Amino acid sequence: MTVRRTGMGSCAGTVICTLAVAMLLASFSFADQKPPSPSKANSAGAFDTPIKKVTVDLGLSPDYPGEDIRDSLSCYYFPNLMIKQYDQQANIGAVWLSMLRSRDKLPACKPSHEPGERVVKWPSWGEGYFWGVKDNLVFFSCPEVQQGDCVFAVYDSTTGKELFAGNVALSGKNAEIHMKVFSTNAGIVAKYLAAADAGCDLYAKGTDCWKKVKAKFGLKSDRKPVCEGYPAVYKFFETDQVESMIGYPVEVTFSPHPAIKTVAGPIHCWPTH
Repeated sequence: MTVRRTGMGSCAGTVICTLAVAMLLASFSFADQKPPSPSKANSAGAFDTPIKKVTVDLGLSPDYPGEDIRDSLSCYYFPNLMIKQYDQQANIGAVWLSMLRSRDKLPACKPSHEPGERVVKWPSWGEGYFWGVKDNLVFFSCPEVQQGDCVFAVYDSTTGKELFAGNVALSGKNAEIHMKVFSTNAGIVAKYLAAADAGCDLYAKGTDCWKKVKAKFGLKSDRKPVCEGYPAVYKFFETDQVESMIGYPVEVTFSPHPAIKTVAGPIHCWPTH
């Protein structure tokens, strides 16, 4: 799977992007969406619940002298594992993220790094957020939602290495990020709607585009998705065609090596603008 590591300088936040986004399908409107909250997933197939969470107010930020901008540190405690997220009010995304494994008592929540603490740089263009833990796996999400999806990564806390990265689509009535994560005999499994560029306009090109998309991504559905919101986008950008984004159901098994496969389920479609 190709991960779209969209730069912070993309259309997000500009007047054009805001106006265009307002025209999109309601279930995929993401103008004011934030990345998923830490340690939350669907009730069926949830992330592990932290033993405790500690948030420390670090006071006024030294990076913004004379301004009322505060820094804070959130620490999530799991058995033999601690996740730290350093936040700054002025930043989109954490200042830094880290994880620490220890067989001994885990340390107090403080910004200084402990021996063996691994600082995580995800994604490369700007720090994301802690999302959740499942056994030894740690999930990190994007700093901000762009074009109706959120990049995420999965790290092995025992090695500190990135195991998997992908794009999860917004879905549901409230256009939120959903993922089911659970343990099976084959290992830890995650189910979610993967987001990808279709490479053509599913609304304008209809059946021809759908055939290409279905073959390209190995989609299990024979039913072409219903794509809405396109006429308004065409009018705004004075065009008769825009590329589509699709959200399609996948299942990732992380053991012994990450393997992703397309599974049956509804396909979603929305304009890239």
